[in-house]
Amino acid sequence: MRFDAIVFDFGNTLAPWTDAQGERLYRAIARAVADHVGAPIPDFEARAHATRAALVFHREKTTMRELTVEEVCDAFFDGDTPAGLPGAVTRAIHDTFVELCRVPPHVPRTLERLARGRPLAVLSNFMLTSPVEAVLERDGVTDHLVHVEVSATRGWMKPHPEPFEIVRERLGTPMERTLMVGDNFWCDIVGGNRAGFLTALTREYVDAPDSHPEAPDVRADLVLERLDELR
Repeated sequence: MRFDAIVFDFGNTLAPWTDAQGERLYRAIARAVADHVGAPIPDFEARAHATRAALVFHREKTTMRELTVEEVCDAFFDGDTPAGLPGAVTRAIHDTFVELCRVPPHVPRTLERLARGRPLAVLSNFMLTSPVEAVLERDGVTDHLVHVEVSATRGWMKPHPEPFEIVRERLGTPMERTLMVGDNFWCDIVGGNRAGFLTALTREYVDAPDSHPEAPDVRADLVLERLDELR
């Protein structure tokens, strides 16, 4: 299979992100909220996780617009968010994510090889752009990319076609010669397939399913156990 450009998802594609890391992120948010309002909120982490999960599920079924920190805070506090709290939560997410998320050393080496003769990009779903860009810069990935597109930047979540088209335009390659690599079958494989991309499902960090009930006819063009299997 020939491809002239490659688009990578970020979390669990270029960098591992475990449940334990997610729990630590929510604990950091809980501390930031407690410091801001003056006292811990009972069951904050479980309630915050459930609030965001419900909002994401609704958006995925409707507009596919990315959530903002302000929207999640307003849902959690029933529209009565304390003044200044979204800013405190944003800082906690940024700082903790950058602290916890690390791109393994073999990834920049793989991208350096793949970038010889073809453009590379990142297309990621995340509610903040700055921490993703900061990790890519710190861990030596940015130099190998022509573009980074995070859903928070323009507001569209994969599998909506808009972010795929934005990245394809930046790469300057035909859709049918552009490869989307990711671990999430719905967002990356179904989204890439519907956008006309070639697709590769990676299982390096998670045991990703190879199908989705809402797109039973879609299959990945490649399945990778490790990113460096790309040739």
